[in-house]
Amino acid sequence: MTPHNDHRAFARTIRGPLVPILAAFEDDETLDIDSTCKWIDWMLDQGMTLFWTTYGTTHYHSLTDREVLDLNKAIAGVIGDRGIFIACAPWQWATRDCIDFTHKAADWGAHVVKILIEWALTPPDALVLDHYRRIAQESPLPLLAYTLGLPGVQDDLLKGIMDIPQFIGMKNDSDNFYGLQRYLQVIREHGDPEEFLVMTGGGLSSMVLSFDLGVKAYGDTTPWYSPKLSRAMYRALLNNDRALCSRYLKDVEAKLWFKIWPPLGPAAFAHWGWAHAAAYHMGLYRSPKMRFPMVTLTPEQVARVKVQLEDVQRFE
Repeated sequence: MTPHNDHRAFARTIRGPLVPILAAFEDDETLDIDSTCKWIDWMLDQGMTLFWTTYGTTHYHSLTDREVLDLNKAIAGVIGDRGIFIACAPWQWATRDCIDFTHKAADWGAHVVKILIEWALTPPDALVLDHYRRIAQESPLPLLAYTLGLPGVQDDLLKGIMDIPQFIGMKNDSDNFYGLQRYLQVIREHGDPEEFLVMTGGGLSSMVLSFDLGVKAYGDTTPWYSPKLSRAMYRALLNNDRALCSRYLKDVEAKLWFKIWPPLGPAAFAHWGWAHAAAYHMGLYRSPKMRFPMVTLTPEQVARVKVQLEDVQRFE
């Protein structure tokens, strides 16, 4: 069984929808930390309490290392004691850089650090565990592991990660349905799903189907346009109101994922670009601009987002 400690006890406080943070940009593609923090403050005021930075959604692939540090520091500052912030270390950083980041994140006031790995390089399990153990030995904060693509984290590696006391969970970007079921099963057999969390990003479909199997916290993009609806969905899950969950998946998520975002462009660029435009229309971002290599929506598409935003908000 996985060891119980203060880090694992803290995992019990991480419950509900977890907001992936978008990095805002100015018209000239300068990183707009002020707008990013204004957007987070707006969600905090509406009751959102869990936030994390990520490689994709937070646009690390377009940021310098200095910008990654400055952005995470500012985010930790705006969240403060009003919520829980999971800061993310990019996958291109060496072990020593990741260790240094955990100390910086602790000084800033972050609560957890997620350690990414470049899974495209197919690192062997022993190398992954060595990397994670070395970081854990010096980290002042609890940690999250990460899996992306296939094969990603398999059962034996997951058990090895769970045996490192500082790790309180893992973000799953490998397989958001069948893989999620497998991870939950391994966690139930090898530890306590209350204290080792498996969290998925993207849409809520896989999470809704898996909630009763042990999901405690989950990535949710709904707060980007409706924190109220995100909170209502979580209450529906807790109260076993599957009718509301089904209506949401059909009338809101399916409309965004399958009807609105795909025509805008490549899947990731589409929902990020849509979210930037939505925050712009809500007066939270100064610009809907995205930095290369991401694609900014055309002025006509940005205008359409305002109508689409009003449509999905009617579901509230």
